[in-house]
Amino acid sequence: MTMPPPYPSPYPPQKRPRNGVATAVGCVSVGLATALLLVSCSVLLDAGSRGDDREPTAGPVTRGPAASRTATAVPRPDAAARRMCRYAARSVAYRAAGNTAEATRMLTGARTAARASRLPAVKALGAGDLAPMWTWCRTNVPDVEPPRLPKKPRPTGTATTRPPAAEVRPGAFCSPAGATGAHRGRRYVCKGPGQPRWRR
Repeated sequence: MTMPPPYPSPYPPQKRPRNGVATAVGCVSVGLATALLLVSCSVLLDAGSRGDDREPTAGPVTRGPAASRTATAVPRPDAAARRMCRYAARSVAYRAAGNTAEATRMLTGARTAARASRLPAVKALGAGDLAPMWTWCRTNVPDVEPPRLPKKPRPTGTATTRPPAAEVRPGAFCSPAGATGAHRGRRYVCKGPGQPRWRR
């Protein structure tokens, strides 16, 4: 006895998607998620780096101490510039005292110190005279003052006057040869020929 075939299902069976379509859909979803993750990470890193390296605003820079320092026209003197001013002050003092030799020696020291400075304005003074150098010092190093020195006494006329010549007798024998004398206001010399005599 044969069994009748079973009745067909009232609903047709659901068809499963093909393997290729499912793989493509999965890859696209993973790619989109990865792209979104990378974009969000880059945005966060960029925001963090900007927060660390913030640029200063224009307001505090123009009103701060840095702006006041750059606005000053006179640079801060270094050690060589102060040494130049000390030498220049002594040179001024020696010139006022009439000691030209010491004034020149102090000016040489001031020029040497000026050439050793790191300031271009001071270095340029090393090739100049005392007047511009002392003007710069009075403006930038006002605490350096020339010392007070006694004036050098001037030589009197008696120190350079020759003693009067000895009174001699013309034609008389004399010694040593080359000595000088005078007779009635006339100058005589002890010389030859022959034995030395007072001759004119």
